[in-house]
Amino acid sequence: MKYAAVGFDWGGVINGEPGFVFTEKICEFLSIDEPTYKDIYFRHNRAFNAGKPISETELWTRVLRDLGFLDRLDDVMKFVIEYRQTKSLNQPILDLVDKLRSDGYKTGLLSNNSVDAANMMREAGVDAHFDAFIVSAEVGLMKPDPDLYKLFCKQLGIDPKQLVFIDDSRRALESADECGYTPVLFRSFDSLMSDLKSLNVL
Repeated sequence: MKYAAVGFDWGGVINGEPGFVFTEKICEFLSIDEPTYKDIYFRHNRAFNAGKPISETELWTRVLRDLGFLDRLDDVMKFVIEYRQTKSLNQPILDLVDKLRSDGYKTGLLSNNSVDAANMMREAGVDAHFDAFIVSAEVGLMKPDPDLYKLFCKQLGIDPKQLVFIDDSRRALESADECGYTPVLFRSFDSLMSDLKSLNVL
């Protein structure tokens, strides 16, 4: 078996739609261009997901202050909560995780996310589907940092060359060549199945 483990991202793969759907929606909501939003949001997002933990309200306070929309904090928090409620668990992906495990592969979840999100996943029993479960805010590292993937592989007990990692973000997969794992960009369930078959994982 060339590959010994398959890793999965959370948002956009197991939960919600692939791609930066939220980014598009919040930019439309604020009537702001995406490059400006992304530059400021992801600068503060690192503190939220990998640095000293801060609350989600504090994250959006910092983002909106820099964007010049601090007076819209209450509206944005309501928007964020309502959007989160529309996101649903991608059950076919979880079923795939379980199938891979039964076929002898180790499985792992690696997410750039907050401590609150990690706790929510555990409360929902998501971690029980995986042999390794890492959320960036709990370890102080974010994808695509090679050290995070090395830690992930260490928890899985494999060499990076034995890992297939699935993510809906191209940027999160940028360290694939440096680390040695095989990246798979998630676009849809059908495309994922095709990609895994081409790798002889299925």
